[in-house]
Amino acid sequence: MKSISIYCPVGLEGNNDHLQLSISQLYETLRRKSPSTMRDIKVAAFVEHLAMLDVPKFRTTAGFVYMVKKVSEYR
Repeated sequence: MKSISIYCPVGLEGNNDHLQLSISQLYETLRRKSPSTMRDIKVAAFVEHLAMLDVPKFRTTAGFVYMVKKVSEYR
């Protein structure tokens, strides 16, 4: 069985086991994992979808980061 790492949003309950990733890091990870799914999705549309899903984001000096957890899925 091959393990595939994906990300899911983090709740705002104060967990410290999260990753802070930029939109480009999230987009590129998903594009590498599923190129056919992400082929027609632009980064701007991806940002809008994350906002609709209430994925927490925070402003840093380097820009916005999204709070996500790494999740393993088995195929």
